[in-house]
Amino acid sequence: MKKAVIYARVSTNKQAEEGMSIDAQLKQLKEYAADNGYEIIKKYVDQGASAKTADRPAFQEMISDIKSNPDDYDAVLIHKTDRFARNREDSIVFKSLLRRDCDVDVIAIKEDFGDGPVGKMIEGILEVIAEFYSDNLSKEVLKGMQEKAERGEPLGELPLGYTSENNKIVAHEEEAPIIKYIFNQYKNGESMNAIYFDLAANGETMFGDIIHNRSKTENRTLPPKAIKVILTNEIYKGTYSWKDTIIEDNHEAIVSEEIFEIVQDRLNNNTIQRSDSKDYLLKGLVKCYECGGNMSQHTERYKKADGNIKIYRRLRCTNHIKMKNCYYNGNRMEEVNKELINYLENIANGNIDASQLDITQTGNNELADKLERLQNKYDSFDDKFDRQMEAFQAGIIDIDQLEKYKKQLQQEKEETEKEINQLQEKINDTGVDHNSFQSKVNRVVNVLEDDNVSLNKKKNILLTIISEIRLSKREGLMEIKFKM
Repeated sequence: MKKAVIYARVSTNKQAEEGMSIDAQLKQLKEYAADNGYEIIKKYVDQGASAKTADRPAFQEMISDIKSNPDDYDAVLIHKTDRFARNREDSIVFKSLLRRDCDVDVIAIKEDFGDGPVGKMIEGILEVIAEFYSDNLSKEVLKGMQEKAERGEPLGELPLGYTSENNKIVAHEEEAPIIKYIFNQYKNGESMNAIYFDLAANGETMFGDIIHNRSKTENRTLPPKAIKVILTNEIYKGTYSWKDTIIEDNHEAIVSEEIFEIVQDRLNNNTIQRSDSKDYLLKGLVKCYECGGNMSQHTERYKKADGNIKIYRRLRCTNHIKMKNCYYNGNRMEEVNKELINYLENIANGNIDASQLDITQTGNNELADKLERLQNKYDSFDDKFDRQMEAFQAGIIDIDQLEKYKKQLQQEKEETEKEINQLQEKINDTGVDHNSFQSKVNRVVNVLEDDNVSLNKKKNILLTIISEIRLSKREGLMEIKFKM
């Protein structure tokens, strides 16, 4: 007796109502199997899954099972072609895999037109129609969502503080006070963390069980990140937005425009202060000499006997913190900056011979990338010929076509080899103009020592001459790799 598996899928409730439910498909598939001498050895079902892509758990499990033991299967039974795939490419790939590689047929019981040329043509037409239907449906769905957005109607789940009534956004009687509290607390100087801890400790007392309703974790209040999302969401001042559609005064505002803008100003100011405090001249340039890992800024604050705070900034190895496979390698930021600028001054003044420096010609990087692409192209010629040989052995092309292709490939291979040789010579001949480099370093030093130049500009100009700095606290070493 022939062995078969059955695959069923439904993506919407509407399809189920129209007689395409999973149960309806399975019933008809089992009847077909009994009438046509198939023993059903397993059924695969994807609930609520679109066939637009092959990313369906049961579908992928079925393909994997058949590939693992193809001799155990004779056919896959499906209800209609569009249950298998609405993407023409996926349909061709997976049917080809099952039929050619596994010798397993795919039978659509409601669209079985036989194995001949006419049957295959009709099956192909149905697959194209299914893909068109799926693409068109997506466009219609987006069109409907756009129309709802233009009317200011809710799309999807509304955030904390709002609910939907008759396709209108209205303030939630119990949740809105939570939103007002968060905005007012932040406006009055509380931090987001302080608001979070306050809600965690006292939220239930202030607002009741409603404080837990939107949390995915039982008995937990809003997570800290949710506080910032709330504070930046314009919906709370009555503004509706979806993609390019923005409607002001669309619904009842929970907070006034004035309070919302005060909160945004404070958020922006805090962001600027934080980013300035974490930014520094050598950011992204410094690596640990011992392990090669990145080095980042570590700020330490000490309270002195007179009550003043002393701040030290050090560069430290990130692998010491994350991987625990290196040492702290702490280097005082101020000392590193001073030593670097002093070293650059000596180059600019000619006290250090630029010809003795480790300088990479940046143009070489582009040439090296091109060389790698050519080398990959050269290496691919043998694979290309092997594929043509397989086509010849399968009877797809004849001997004359194979010989013609072989000559063409050989000519391309020789031309590519010539390009590779020329490029390698060009890379080897490229030198560094040390006098020009010394002048460039002098310009960089002038910018670094100018107090009127912004930190960002200083960082950018430093990147024009330095590709990497390696530090070792143990060895008391600073290694600089320059570029031209």
